[in-house]
Amino acid sequence: MKLCIQTGSVDREYGMEYACGVFKNAGFEALDWNFDVDASPGRFDDPAYRSVLEEPWDKITAHYDPDIAVMRASGLAISQSHSPFPATVGGSIEKLDRMIPIFRNSLRLCEYAGCPRTVIHGIPVHKRDGLTRETADMLNDRLYLSLIDTVRETGVMVLLENLFFGFRGSHYQGHCAVPSAAAAYIDKLNDKAGFEAFGLCFDVGHLHLYGGDMLEYLRVLGKRVKALHIHDNMGVNDDHRAPYTGNIYWPDLIQGLRDIGYDGDLDFETFAQTERSQIPQELIPAWAELIAKCGEYFRKEILK
Repeated sequence: MKLCIQTGSVDREYGMEYACGVFKNAGFEALDWNFDVDASPGRFDDPAYRSVLEEPWDKITAHYDPDIAVMRASGLAISQSHSPFPATVGGSIEKLDRMIPIFRNSLRLCEYAGCPRTVIHGIPVHKRDGLTRETADMLNDRLYLSLIDTVRETGVMVLLENLFFGFRGSHYQGHCAVPSAAAAYIDKLNDKAGFEAFGLCFDVGHLHLYGGDMLEYLRVLGKRVKALHIHDNMGVNDDHRAPYTGNIYWPDLIQGLRDIGYDGDLDFETFAQTERSQIPQELIPAWAELIAKCGEYFRKEILK
């Protein structure tokens, strides 16, 4: 059970070498590699736009090689990653179909870097887009089933995530937010694949926003939970803060992970706690150390 933290936003603002150095010195043992900003279906209407993940393979590896080399040299494992999101906008099949090869290259990139799993967000029934349940289900099947062969080829697991969406000042359950539905859908995908190709990344902050029950969610999902996004908020915005700076009830996370025998890594998705707009650079090491201390405490309590 390694202590893990996402590379963003520190790597994007100060460089991967600085990010790895700060996190290593703080006591982290692994990284959640964020290349989620490297493709956006929201920009597909611009004919000049082309993601690096749409380039030929040699150009893709040349683009990422410097950061991969730094991560490897740091001694920090690449425990998981976050692929681009969203998968589409406005329920567009055309945009989704352009994103699918990008996701396949994301899986190949993870294999190349030695990263065993990546998060790929599902498509919710979104009031703003007017999507029906049937349309969203069709789009999600189109997305995830198309990735099975590449998962088999690379050995990189695809992680779904419990999501929320905001509409008119309120938060609603997004894809995989309902525990029974999330469990059933992951089982369905793995049955289609014929092997364990899919799992869940449990996002603590998201569940808090839509008012989910943490113990119920974890106990229903059980061993399907392969990774975590740990961060805090006040139940109002998706703040991505350090634990104990919001009002999440952390004993439930500890108890829930203990109950399901969770043996994955503890990943902190706390990028807002270290981004330039929120905190001066000289305080980043102190916040990183505090977040790592939270991880040490969680690990000790989970493994009791």
